[in-house]
Amino acid sequence: MTRFTRWTALSGLVGSLVLGAAAGADEESIPVDKLPAAVLKATKAKFPTAKIEEASKEVEDGVTTYEVELKVDGHAVDLALKADGTILEIEKEVAVEKLPEAVKATLAAKFPNVKIKKAEEITKGDTGAVSYEVIVGSKEVVLDAKGKIVKTEEDDDDDEKEATPAKSK
Repeated sequence: MTRFTRWTALSGLVGSLVLGAAAGADEESIPVDKLPAAVLKATKAKFPTAKIEEASKEVEDGVTTYEVELKVDGHAVDLALKADGTILEIEKEVAVEKLPEAVKATLAAKFPNVKIKKAEEITKGDTGAVSYEVIVGSKEVVLDAKGKIVKTEEDDDDDEKEATPAKSK
């Protein structure tokens, strides 16, 4: 390896480490006992029987959000809250058969013969609006409660058959 090649490789390695650290600097895992009292109180009020699994603190655009991962009756639930305990969003794991019929019908029409890997019900804290985030093949699909697709993007885990929407006839 020439001196230039070594310096180039070293510079690339250091640069990627620095950029990687900066990108992940906004979210940090925190011990549950370090959550603000208002966040703990709101979490326990909403889900009194839940077991808190993990917690993290995220700062984005100067706004601090706490994310709390829970187990409620054997199901995963993620809460996003402000420091004052205001619930911003609730994500609940749901069984595919429990999805609304309109959501299942849309998914069957747009992604025939593709397995649904995971489904979550998402409730916005301020409005109570409900949507569904579903992993279908290699796609992450967000649908409103009436089954209308709001957003589709590639899922990070694409270990099964690729989901491509069926063409309309």
